[in-house]
Amino acid sequence: MNIEVLFFLNSLQVAERELEEKYREGRKSGVLFFPYNQLPAVRVADKEITVSHKDIFTEGSPGSWTCDFLVVDEKAAPGWEVDWPTRMFNAPSDREGFFSSSNPTALPAESGRKGVFVVGNSRANSSTEESLAEASAAAAGVSVLLAKPEIEAETHATVDPQKCALCLTCVRVCPHSAIDYGEYPEHKRSAARIFDAACIGCGICVGECPARAIELTTPAPEEKPAKTLVLCCKRSAQQARETLAAHKWTVPKDVCFVEVPCAGRVDTGLILKAFETGHERVLVLGCHEDACKSIYGNTAAQRRVDYLKKNLPAIGIAADRLEMRRLAASQVERLAAVQPA
Repeated sequence: MNIEVLFFLNSLQVAERELEEKYREGRKSGVLFFPYNQLPAVRVADKEITVSHKDIFTEGSPGSWTCDFLVVDEKAAPGWEVDWPTRMFNAPSDREGFFSSSNPTALPAESGRKGVFVVGNSRANSSTEESLAEASAAAAGVSVLLAKPEIEAETHATVDPQKCALCLTCVRVCPHSAIDYGEYPEHKRSAARIFDAACIGCGICVGECPARAIELTTPAPEEKPAKTLVLCCKRSAQQARETLAAHKWTVPKDVCFVEVPCAGRVDTGLILKAFETGHERVLVLGCHEDACKSIYGNTAAQRRVDYLKKNLPAIGIAADRLEMRRLAASQVERLAAVQPA
């Protein structure tokens, strides 16, 4: 029997057990997988189903396939009981309304807020076995938090009350709900206030603050700057760099790698300072989409890079001297391919 099977998908995530093996078996047996950026068009006429799809790699004219059966994936949605914890704890959710179900940095039980754990169908459409495993992971996470008499704060941002305009931009953009506002009696004024125990030091607020009133420790410029400065996200590119270092990888000459807590920390000022100190090229390495520990730090960085690339020529700097790339901690070969300007 001659049967052709085609999959059209936005992204293929094989996080469940044995799915990677089933995917490989499907490829070997002739199943075709077509990724897309734009949803394929479906037309039904005279009991004939036609699917039109534009390949994201060839970017050619859309191809069309006539099929006998068309199966549309079901969309799982969170129940009503997920709504009140979202509002009570101000924990971030994904586009479907789940608690970061597709974010690999939030698995298996973490949410975007310290001390808030999610399991079962509040995180994703989970089986009983998966829910029990996530509950065990959440219990272990709670045990770690309660094992010490006090919660130790990570490196966190600080606010200068004298500069703060109380525009609340930082309150709105913080993905971890670590910023509020309150009185500073010693300054006799109100300003933004950061909860040290909740802040993970991603630096998104630093990059977004229009008054430059928030600070986070940043690397000092080199006395003799390398031609290429590579700003590495702590949770992706920096981990790939450490893996390469363990295998005695030789850093290319005239390339300087600098760790940042999150790509969201990379603001326009930091990039312009790099050019000012003599770097010929700046490369920002951040997480893939939906994989950022700080939810949208990578997209915030991409937005700033795109903005600067449009405006750099006005100050005599070629746009191609600035670039942003996405990679995971496991994609060491992409990091190893970085070469000087």
